[in-house]
Amino acid sequence: MIGYMRPIKGAFDKEQRKIYQAVYCGLCRILKSRYGATGTLALNYEIVDMLLMIDSICSDKSKWIKRSCSLSPFMWRNLAGLNEQRYFMAAEISMIIANFEIQDNVEDLNRVQDKILLAISDYKLRKMGNQGKDVYEILEKKYLEYMSKERMAQKVFCGFESVVNACGGIIGTIGRLLSEVSGIREISDIEKIFNLWGRWVYLVDAADDYAEDKKYDHFNPWTLKDTPPNWENYVYCLEKEAGTLINYLPVRRYGDLLKQLYVIQLPERRRRIFNKLYEQTWETI
Repeated sequence: MIGYMRPIKGAFDKEQRKIYQAVYCGLCRILKSRYGATGTLALNYEIVDMLLMIDSICSDKSKWIKRSCSLSPFMWRNLAGLNEQRYFMAAEISMIIANFEIQDNVEDLNRVQDKILLAISDYKLRKMGNQGKDVYEILEKKYLEYMSKERMAQKVFCGFESVVNACGGIIGTIGRLLSEVSGIREISDIEKIFNLWGRWVYLVDAADDYAEDKKYDHFNPWTLKDTPPNWENYVYCLEKEAGTLINYLPVRRYGDLLKQLYVIQLPERRRRIFNKLYEQTWETI
């Protein structure tokens, strides 16, 4: 489910690319310094995009420091947030989300390589400080709630809204945690926006995997009996509602970049994935 908010970097102008890379590379450096080289594997675009939105409305801009790249030491990069609490928390959240993804793969696929990755991930999580452990407990509660809803939906073959909302609850909670540690006042708005985007990512991922899930009889929310009749329109409405909320945020910086990421690129990705789904299934959705 990770990676659907990956930016189309060719669409960025020079300044937008510079800003995005500073946030991305700053988070990567913190992951490596705290969890070693394997920690950088937990880096994901969704958390980077969240940090960018939080940074855009914080009263103080994240400080940038010029350092060598974590993966290519002879390349120098601008790194944002190396001494900032929200970036530390974002690194912990990245590790936790990666752990949940691996747990999900173990349950769904039961592959040896996933079990090995889970053992490594569990070891890394045990190295977290008290803040990381507190964050893990909060997110684990949301994750287990989501898994419970999904198992129930598999049994009764319905419960579309409950499963989707539970997944959105995980991402919304991440938005709330990052907002609280950043000291911003728009906590409830950020939580609502990321709840909507969490549901968006979950459903776009399900649309992308629909043909394969049907082939191998894996769970997919779009196969439930109470699925809405117009799939793509349902996802579009999530985009529209989130976009309306974003327009009311007191954005202090990075406004053009946020528009590029959330208003232009995500709808384009949604259209591309649903077009692929239509071609694969020849169904009217």
